[in-house]
Amino acid sequence: PLALLLGTPSGKPARPSKEGAMALRLPGGLVVLALLLATTTPVLAIPHQCSACRAVGRQLYHRLANEDLDSRKDLDLRYGLDSKGKRKGRMLPFKHSELRATELIENLCDEMKNYGVATSAATKQLGWLQIQGDRKQTLHMDLGGGSLGDIMGSTFGDKVSSDGKRLQGYCSTILEEREEVLVAALMDGRVDATGKSEEKTTADIIAVLCQWEKRKKKSPCALEDEGKIEL
Repeated sequence: PLALLLGTPSGKPARPSKEGAMALRLPGGLVVLALLLATTTPVLAIPHQCSACRAVGRQLYHRLANEDLDSRKDLDLRYGLDSKGKRKGRMLPFKHSELRATELIENLCDEMKNYGVATSAATKQLGWLQIQGDRKQTLHMDLGGGSLGDIMGSTFGDKVSSDGKRLQGYCSTILEEREEVLVAALMDGRVDATGKSEEKTTADIIAVLCQWEKRKKKSPCALEDEGKIEL
């Protein structure tokens, strides 16, 4: 944070108080307290944080499940010739390339715009659900004496838009936080949908994206949390 240091009438800089405030004595005896508080917002701060991370993992799962690897050619990393006239280097399967991993997470956060905080019909728990677009999830709605039209009206749409933008920002933060580890897991097959059940694949995604041990930074989901992603 930037602090503007104003001099006192005597020309001497003001001294900060013990409380972290700076007393500035201006002409006329007016004392202004300029609070020098470093206001830092936690980068992972969002309501229902574990559910938010799982929502990002849900979108990544569907990208993995729907990707067409057969149409992608292996990457030619060969170069030059050796003493026997053979090309140096190797062919890298596209599935294990950094290019493929990068493409899987590229623009992933744009897809979070259709999510909002709502109650799941399956679990009756409040969290982040896809409530618009393809693969939208079933919501549990308490009409509270009102009508379905009241809930699904413009106010509801505004809430979805607001929630979606917030989740997009969170998604960008969590992917930036875990990009290196996630890319490595996609490249070496720790995160892979081929030949694995939905439950196993989503569990692997959660383990990499949402659960970790790191000093001074708490992961979105507890390491012992084994809740499933509602697909």
